[in-house]
Amino acid sequence: MADPTYTYPPTSDPGPINDSRYKSIPVVEDADGTFHNISDGSPMPTRAGDFQDEVKRGMRVGVTGWNKFGYRQAVPNNTTACIWPATPLLPTFLTSASTFTVTYNSTTDGSGTTGATELVFVYVDADGLPATTTHTLGSDGSDVTSFSGLGINRIAVTAAGSAGFNTNDITVTATTGATVQAVVPAEGSITQQAIFFVGANHVAIAPWLTIEMSALNKDKALALIGYTWNRASGVRTEIFRGSLDRSLDLHRQIADPIKFRLEPSTVLYFVGTTSGHNSVIDMQCRFSLNEYQVT
Repeated sequence: MADPTYTYPPTSDPGPINDSRYKSIPVVEDADGTFHNISDGSPMPTRAGDFQDEVKRGMRVGVTGWNKFGYRQAVPNNTTACIWPATPLLPTFLTSASTFTVTYNSTTDGSGTTGATELVFVYVDADGLPATTTHTLGSDGSDVTSFSGLGINRIAVTAAGSAGFNTNDITVTATTGATVQAVVPAEGSITQQAIFFVGANHVAIAPWLTIEMSALNKDKALALIGYTWNRASGVRTEIFRGSLDRSLDLHRQIADPIKFRLEPSTVLYFVGTTSGHNSVIDMQCRFSLNEYQVT
């Protein structure tokens, strides 16, 4: 049996360090400062909490969890439209950065009103990187932001008068070109668009999607198509196609067992095409993803 007694400091010079006895290993640091060995073959660290819960609580470094949701109402028959509440049927994605023009009803929203007075923008900036900036509404019904961007992931009301929400629609367009980039529907306080912009230095992993439709006529049908568009290549790719039939089902959930990867500078968005009886249809979409910083 080895002698458990040790002397410190050592009674003799231990000599030079033998580098061959050591090797470098990759590690990852959690938000609490704990390091974990992530080299091949190393066991995964045991944690008491759920990974996704910790992401949403900000305890996982370099990853952000997103719940995206959107709707579009009263879509005419034989029409293809993006699932967002904006007037244009389809979005226009920016290829160069622009400031944003915020348009609102100054009698109900803006400085000194009972409606929305402040917005937070969660967007990709002029370099394509995720950013968050607050904008205070003025009083004349049209403001230009102090920042530029390439796309908007979310706008939310962060301050309001006694109403507690935006009383009327707030529309955000690119100052250059005047294309609609986002809409905060009246009384909703948040954007409703099935669109996500991945940061230039990020990838996103999407595991889950749900779609719904509602219509008065049982012979209505909805084809849902998911696209990605990459700003670097300019290529649009169809990555999902599904359908709902009013006579059979109104709701569908899809969970991908190996999940779906979105590359840097990619936009994921969903459109619906209506068919059947000559009446309108409402469609809703919700999906979740994690966005991971890679550089």
